[in-house]
Amino acid sequence: MICLAVLMTASISYASATPNISCPGNFSFTYTDQASLNESFSDYLRAFRVSEDGCAITATTDFSTLTPPSFTGGCTTVVFEATDCEGTESCSATFIALGSGIQGATPICPGNMTLANCTSDEEAMASFTLWLEGFSFTGGCDVTTTDLSIYSPPGCGGTTEVLYEVTSMGVTIGCTAVFAIPAEVSAPDPAIPTMGQWGVICLFLVFMIIGILEVRTKSSLAH
Repeated sequence: MICLAVLMTASISYASATPNISCPGNFSFTYTDQASLNESFSDYLRAFRVSEDGCAITATTDFSTLTPPSFTGGCTTVVFEATDCEGTESCSATFIALGSGIQGATPICPGNMTLANCTSDEEAMASFTLWLEGFSFTGGCDVTTTDLSIYSPPGCGGTTEVLYEVTSMGVTIGCTAVFAIPAEVSAPDPAIPTMGQWGVICLFLVFMIIGILEVRTKSSLAH
């Protein structure tokens, strides 16, 4: 169905790797029925190849677990791995079925987050790392996303705004969210009465003394 010569021409070779593996390039096509797509997908998988380089291949990706996309639109990304006595090598490629049913990628950002108070660097990093896990996406084919490792938590009194972008089929969509750490608030100094407050206190003491004297005077006269 699909000319494998095109696939192999676009293949990515890893001749220096051990073991030697090669993946075809990403492939896209418009199909009219599922049977023709399934046949093309089987041909596409045969373009993933591995050869020995000094020691026997001990394991390769099990393609029987892969599911081809719907002919109405979708994609399947194949991650191909091969292992020999010296380690594992991998490469990947995406098989795309163009059609009305194909779904673009939609970014998902967590809500803005403000810590309750200024924390240590370790606590801030732990909270920030957990918050970053809320960034994700749905849908899309051959999706690439923003590398979130470029972001770090702010210091006390600062904010970090994360722009998270996903690109699928040449279309990029993004969303943003903000992580904030409030400034450290110093403990207030003990309250010192103002001049006006001292006046009220003195006036209260005068009235209290006068009241005590009046009580004593009346008590003396009664005797």
